[in-house]
Amino acid sequence: MGITENFDEFVAIYHHNKKDIDINKALVQILETESIKTKQDLEKFCKKDRSILYNRVQSISHTHWKILKDPRASIRAKYETILKGYKIHDKKHKVSHN
Repeated sequence: MGITENFDEFVAIYHHNKKDIDINKALVQILETESIKTKQDLEKFCKKDRSILYNRVQSISHTHWKILKDPRASIRAKYETILKGYKIHDKKHKVSHN
């Protein structure tokens, strides 16, 4: 994670946000910051432990996190549509060669 390890938290505190961002925006921000574009990138980043990602999302979207019944499932559903290598992404972004 290097320099970005606590970057999200720093930004939220520095700007004195009264309301944090929603889970999807937090996830996209982390994926972009860490240059995660594929399932393999995510596995490398998380070292096969998704709680690393979930904890970072929760730290910058704790208000939204608390109101969802299963925030981890919401995060998982979102990154599977964004990242290459997941069936739902590949199906959604399939290019027709007609």
